Amino acid sequence: MRRFFLAASFSALCVSLVVLWIHRYQRTAGEPQWQLADLHDAAKHVEGLNWSGTSHNPTLLLRRENGEPPRAIRLAIPGATAVEALHLRFRLVASGLTPGDEDWKTGRITIEWHAADGQSPYELDPVAAIMEDRDSGIMTLVAVSANGLAVPAIRMEHLGVNGGFELSELEIIAVEETTWWKFGGWILSLMSLIWLSSAIVSWPGVKLWRSVAAAAVFLVMVVEFVIPGPWKVQRPLLGQEFAIGSAVTQQHSPTITHPNGITSGNVASSGKIIVQGGLPMRIRWVLKPLKPLLHVALLAAPTFLFALLLGSKRAVLLAAPLAVAIELAQAALGYGFDWGDVIDLIFDGIGIILGVWLCHRLFRKFKPLPLALK
Repeated sequence: MRRFFLAASFSALCVSLVVLWIHRYQRTAGEPQWQLADLHDAAKHVEGLNWSGTSHNPTLLLRRENGEPPRAIRLAIPGATAVEALHLRFRLVASGLTPGDEDWKTGRITIEWHAADGQSPYELDPVAAIMEDRDSGIMTLVAVSANGLAVPAIRMEHLGVNGGFELSELEIIAVEETTWWKFGGWILSLMSLIWLSSAIVSWPGVKLWRSVAAAAVFLVMVVEFVIPGPWKVQRPLLGQEFAIGSAVTQQHSPTITHPNGITSGNVASSGKIIVQGGLPMRIRWVLKPLKPLLHVALLAAPTFLFALLLGSKRAVLLAAPLAVAIELAQAALGYGFDWGDVIDLIFDGIGIILGVWLCHRLFRKFKPLPLALK
């Protein structure tokens, strides 16, 4: 019965997580939505932009020839005001876009987040990239301002060597986090802690405080590296789009511009942008050449604590599914899964072995926490 209860409650927690994630965002009250056609009037005469398609469903093409400097064009969002986040739906198609000698030298869509006071420097938030002859298909995501309320604009950049890429089927909706997510996330975390503690304490000889401590370490790792994870741009989970609510009827005037003076036109290329997101993402970006060692350290630390609290064999039982969850979360959120992730799992395994070895080395025996530390 205990196993049945644990399995059933685990399934309920997973379903609750998916439902909460789907309802994480809602439309911001009083804000309209925009399409690429709404951006056309202010940008139709911008040098270097090529428009095609119909007036109601246009396509925007940005090209670059060999020897030309990088191209960057801002698309002002008419009537945009300061918002927390944008729900974006769009498609990118590259045509012979040769990437440069660094991974960021591609075709790129970036959100400019301008401070509401019009004084502070704006934030650049890359949301999608494309190269070669690829078709992104319809992409859905939520871009979030790092500094609270800010006025958004779209930036289209060609940082590759040559070729071009198209932006089409663009839909922009101002959103904010729901009360369901703000409070439901905490409740789900508490229920997950209780479930993990119950599962661990069911192992023979494990005291309650040890199970709670180990469960807390596991949950912190899940929150930081699985769901919600370290990503700044938020994507749908398991392909289930965010339920942001039905379309509003309020219309906006395409002639209105924000007092900040945000206008469409050519701008200086932003070049390499420091990766954004949680602290783990920033550390990973700075120490990118040491990525394998980071994966080793990522799993060695919690495994060491698991071994300290529960012993080596049980530490492996907790650390192994944690490593798998970290890698699978990327696929569940639409970041894909390839041979690079398999290699990451190998280094995760090395980290698990290292964590157990360090605990053994420190206390000489594979056993729970020494009496001196109880």
